[in-house]
Amino acid sequence: MTKEEKAILLLEVYNQEKNRLQTEVLGKKADLLSKESDPENADFELKKINEYYDLESGRIERRFLRAICALEG
Repeated sequence: MTKEEKAILLLEVYNQEKNRLQTEVLGKKADLLSKESDPENADFELKKINEYYDLESGRIERRFLRAICALEG
C-alpha cells in the first residue's frame, strides 16, 4: 500500500471519528434540551458538553496528525 493510499485511509478514519463525535454530542444536547427545565442549569450543562466536544475533537485531530507524520517517517 502506498503512502497516499494509507493517508486516504487515515483521512477516512478521521472523518468517521469526527462524525461519530458530532452525532454523540448532538444526541447529548437533544437529550438535555428535552429534559432540562432550568435555563441556568441547561446553560451550564451545554457548556460542559461543548468542552467535552472540544477536548475529544482535539484528541482525534492529534491522533490523525501523529499518524500522518508517522507516514512521512
